[in-house]
Amino acid sequence: MFSDKRGMLRRGRNIVYGLVLAAVAAGVAVAAILSAGWDRRDWGRLELSLSDNPTTLDPALVKDVSGGRLAGLLYPNLVKYGSDDRLCGDLAEKWEIGADGRVYTFQLRSGARFADGTPITARDVVASFERALAPEMVCPRAWVLTPIRGAQAFHEGRAGEIEGLKAEGDGLLRIELEKPSGTFLSLLTMPQAAVLPASTPRKPFWGVDKQPVAGGPYRIEGLQPDIALSLEANPLYYGARASVGKIRYRIIRNPFAVVTEFRQARLDIIEIPDAFDRFFMGDSKYSSYIESVEGLNIYYLGFNCTRAPFDGREFRRAICMVIDRQAIIDAVLHGKATAAAGPIPPGLGGYEPDFSGLPYDPVSARDVIAAARGGGRTLSLLVLANAYTIIVAQALAGQLRAVGLSVEVAGREKGTFKALLGDGDFDIVYYSWVADYADAENFLAPLFGTSADRSGGNYTAYSNPAVDRLLERAASPGDEAQRARLYGSAARIIVEDAPRAFLWNARRVMLAQPWVKGYRPSRMYNAERFQGVTIERGPQADTRESSSR
Repeated sequence: MFSDKRGMLRRGRNIVYGLVLAAVAAGVAVAAILSAGWDRRDWGRLELSLSDNPTTLDPALVKDVSGGRLAGLLYPNLVKYGSDDRLCGDLAEKWEIGADGRVYTFQLRSGARFADGTPITARDVVASFERALAPEMVCPRAWVLTPIRGAQAFHEGRAGEIEGLKAEGDGLLRIELEKPSGTFLSLLTMPQAAVLPASTPRKPFWGVDKQPVAGGPYRIEGLQPDIALSLEANPLYYGARASVGKIRYRIIRNPFAVVTEFRQARLDIIEIPDAFDRFFMGDSKYSSYIESVEGLNIYYLGFNCTRAPFDGREFRRAICMVIDRQAIIDAVLHGKATAAAGPIPPGLGGYEPDFSGLPYDPVSARDVIAAARGGGRTLSLLVLANAYTIIVAQALAGQLRAVGLSVEVAGREKGTFKALLGDGDFDIVYYSWVADYADAENFLAPLFGTSADRSGGNYTAYSNPAVDRLLERAASPGDEAQRARLYGSAARIIVEDAPRAFLWNARRVMLAQPWVKGYRPSRMYNAERFQGVTIERGPQADTRESSSR
């Protein structure tokens, strides 16, 4: 039976693949007619793409991955993630943490300047944090900065300044927290902690007309809505200078068009769209130029723990035990993921490589599912309404139907989808969580800490006091090995309670043209700054372009 199931998954995938090949062939034919000529492109500019216009260029308002990537190019932070996911200094040259774990003293780099030549000082940091927290800004992620003493009162309009935030001269910044935090430095890597000139008004900006002066490795050259966002290297950047003088992000909404533009040498680096992985991996002209990295993410089935039959722990565990993760990874995801045993992705403290999670045992699970109260009701599997996600959801639903459950896939547009989650109006949801910062806390506290109103990421309404206590202990600074052990213990309890079926960690699979040198994708969305990337036009570029026409 299970080999038949794998065959069905592969056949469904092959239908999609056939459509992809037909679309690519048609797209290439059209592009060959419309192309302005790849040999007349600007070889000093890196050509990339975005699937839509930037939602905002204001770092205080960023709440999506693409916006975070742009913020990392345009604005400095006190600290940042390096290529190895480790924290390192950015605007801050060094820092000290007081013995009580509450006071942080940052020494800023001397000589750091914004792109207009204005020195970057500690007063700019204070003003930037106050701007992000100002009530009139309505910052969607104020929680990034509210650990600072007095920040919550300032954010709510109950105080005129942030008590725990002081500039002590141009080069010294003192931050005092409400309580010790093991994740505060990680929070400072996020867009809401970006540093802008102190003169930046406390009102949102959306385009480039009132764009503040950048201080990161790049600055904005121009924005044409629905066409392109152009960046140029910041000549006064204090860090390693960008090797590529310009970057252009073209707005291309259709993944078929992205592939076509890449094949016509008009894009330099793309993230391979979900339906095209087999096409590129199976073509020797492209496969050697593929770069992949394990993503800091977790894909899961979330269960509504307040609705029968999912209010029963044994029923939830049985559902987890009937999911054949590897079958879907092989047949639908084409190997672009690693099966997950728990909520913490590989590489973070608390991840245990030898932990196997709940076993795959559909035979034992079937009896539990058959005996569950509420049996016979059709269960709704809520999913975002896009074609590829629905294919994955149908594969998951098929495995649940194989053990006697009646399941329907309910695709909803994003606004309705999020509203249903927030209201707790769902049975099962297929969704994912992507790291805001590289710490296990980000995968545990928001998703599994007790939340009466399902806020944060705890849509399932899961609650376990033992988990809450472990997360509270691990949130304090100290020995990282001890923090990892606490997070590992919390993860094991969560897996046993089964509020979610942990499916896989998806890889980020990128494809670069042969003339792009030095590119390595980053696991963290805001750590990719292209500073070591060069473009070297050579004979290999001519060879592959002629072969793609």
